[in-house]
Amino acid sequence: MNKTTVAVVRCETYQEDTVFEAVKRGIDLIGGAGSFAKNGEKILLKPNVLVGDKPERCISTHPAVLKAAGRVFKEITGELYYGDSSGFGRSVVQMKKAGLSQAADELGIKLADFTTGQEVSFPDSPYTKKFVIAKEALEADCLISLAKLKTHQLNRMTGAVKNQFGCIPGMLKAE
Repeated sequence: MNKTTVAVVRCETYQEDTVFEAVKRGIDLIGGAGSFAKNGEKILLKPNVLVGDKPERCISTHPAVLKAAGRVFKEITGELYYGDSSGFGRSVVQMKKAGLSQAADELGIKLADFTTGQEVSFPDSPYTKKFVIAKEALEADCLISLAKLKTHQLNRMTGAVKNQFGCIPGMLKAE
């Protein structure tokens, strides 16, 4: 059984400097940014954007978290992108409404194209053997999930996504 290393760091505010220090400390506690990605690799930061709404509504990943992760991983590589496939409407619009586009723009992080997908097979899945994933997510060398801990109509709670795809080459096979 594979064990996952987890770091929990208290952060009682969304003030940008405080969030940055908490995110950086958490990443450092599990090996540092360099243990996830190397210089020159294409890194995709994936915030959770169900629907765009003001950050105070706590529906999507907070812009301060995207910005903090962006600052940490910009130290590793200049090829940094962000993106998600929102639950409602066009992702580019939802990202803007959630304040994520503005945070990314401040750091010069480019928006990834999540409209073009590619069918992949995952033969070991107990649920479905083929599905479509955003092409830019597949092309990334590393995907960093910036999950949002929250309640959800379809689940009691959402949180971190078990990393079956990002940073593990060969798990998915493009058709």
